[in-house]
Amino acid sequence: MSESAGRRSTLPGFGLTMGLTLTWLSIIILLPLAGLFLKTFELSFDQLWAIVTSRRTLHALKVSFGLAFAAASVNLVMGTVIVWALVAKYAMHQVVQGWTAIMIVIAVFSGVQLLMIGILGEYIGRIYEEVKRRPLYVVGDTVNVPRKGDGEDRV
Repeated sequence: MSESAGRRSTLPGFGLTMGLTLTWLSIIILLPLAGLFLKTFELSFDQLWAIVTSRRTLHALKVSFGLAFAAASVNLVMGTVIVWALVAKYAMHQVVQGWTAIMIVIAVFSGVQLLMIGILGEYIGRIYEEVKRRPLYVVGDTVNVPRKGDGEDRV
């Protein structure tokens, strides 16, 4: 008999809890994703393209990509500092004093910088839209409005 068979788990009920968590997670996430995937087969290509390129979808993608970029940036900085701290502690046998406080300060200021970059990007995007000088709308047809050159102003 192995030594671990008679030993009690340090996390009692972990197996049951993990099973229930994964079950509910799959129900909450995987079933709606499957429904969404199947719904796309009911749409024509033009309908699907109209949904994908709609203003609402593009804004949602913009927010998602922006948040993902911000999280990746913060994770890159934090990962680098954590690796540095672990190398300093275990390879060089030095204790890094105050690195937790430094990490908190870096995280806060990184978040502020990313927020300012996002605001600057929105501002530049609005300037770009204004510089294009495109009309807000185009009149496709007029009703009961005389056109120039129809001969109504001739005598």
